[in-house]
Amino acid sequence: MIKARGFDWVQLPGRKVRIPRTTNSDAVSLVDHWTAAVIAAGNAASGQSSWSNLAKHWETSAAKLEAMAAFAFKPHAQFADNPRLWVELSKISIGLNAIKATPTTWEYVYDSTSEALNEVPAKIKRVSKEVAKELKVVARAGGGVVGAVATGFGGELSLGVLAIGAGALYLYTRKRK
Repeated sequence: MIKARGFDWVQLPGRKVRIPRTTNSDAVSLVDHWTAAVIAAGNAASGQSSWSNLAKHWETSAAKLEAMAAFAFKPHAQFADNPRLWVELSKISIGLNAIKATPTTWEYVYDSTSEALNEVPAKIKRVSKEVAKELKVVARAGGGVVGAVATGFGGELSLGVLAIGAGALYLYTRKRK
């Protein structure tokens, strides 16, 4: 568009930019194009609060821009508020891009649930190691007591030997009663 019609320098807050010269018919076509994009994006972004603000802002701006273009009655004349047109087009294109990149509420729920479920095996492994470590401490303590009596097992007893010994002791004392 710049090659076809040229451009104007416009001072925006903090910077000076080139904007294409736009006719009234260009303005109507651009607003129609971006309105269709807003409608299409609305189906995907309906659960986002930022979406409703963006859509309302665009609806208001688009109506004003189209009214200005239609009021001129000259399709090939330069659009009267060309800088505002391009600022609004920039806002809506950036806003739509941000909406596409922002997950919906359900995407957040799905992603967080999936992430939590993916972490379950690692958590089970970690907890199992902690339980095994604690059982080893208990076995060592028990092994020390039983080991002092039964020197054939050495200084430590495995958990299995300790359980078998405790079970045998229980059965032995039960039978004697």
